[in-house]
Amino acid sequence: MVAGAENLGVLVLRPDGEPADADQRILERAALVTALLLLFRRTVAEAEGRVRGELLDDLVARPLRDTDALRSRARRLGVDLDAPHVLVAVGDDAIAATGSARQRVLSWATTYASTRGGWPRRATAGWR
Repeated sequence: MVAGAENLGVLVLRPDGEPADADQRILERAALVTALLLLFRRTVAEAEGRVRGELLDDLVARPLRDTDALRSRARRLGVDLDAPHVLVAVGDDAIAATGSARQRVLSWATTYASTRGGWPRRATAGWR
């Protein structure tokens, strides 16, 4: 399954005998449909990540102007603003790190957030 230049996976058909032309066409269509579903899921996940990141940016970086609208956005994302939350901030020395040190910091922060029902967000441009 390929989308543009990206390899999304492989579907394998193992018939008992020589595959019929119909089997080949079914496999090709199944690969196409599966590739489209994978791309759709990824697009939805990326969009949700952006929306969650924008909510976090609004909560942390900007003065609260319309708290009702902010609460409504959070509620649509399944975020309870009245519940306790933890914000993990990474210092400049971790951002400047390269190679395995940087990857360990990123991995820890992502795991920490995801295991506690949060969402990982890399707000610094150098980490995107």
